[in-house]
Amino acid sequence: MHQLIDNEPAQWSSAFKAGVAYFVVGFGFGFLLGTFRMFVIVPAVGEISAVMREMPIILAISWFSSRCSII
Repeated sequence: MHQLIDNEPAQWSSAFKAGVAYFVVGFGFGFLLGTFRMFVIVPAVGEISAVMREMPIILAISWFSSRCSII
């Protein structure tokens, strides 16, 4: 029982690090792609079309970074 309590902080620490890494990657790429979308793509194709073009990219980045943060 005592050993289980001692391992708990290590498990939380690794989960916290994975969550922070996922957030940083997702937020960073979202910020970069959002800036690029607003200044380059929106004037060319319109707002809704620009979001639809960005969505698969950010979704793929999210899936990849979540998988890498778990492993």
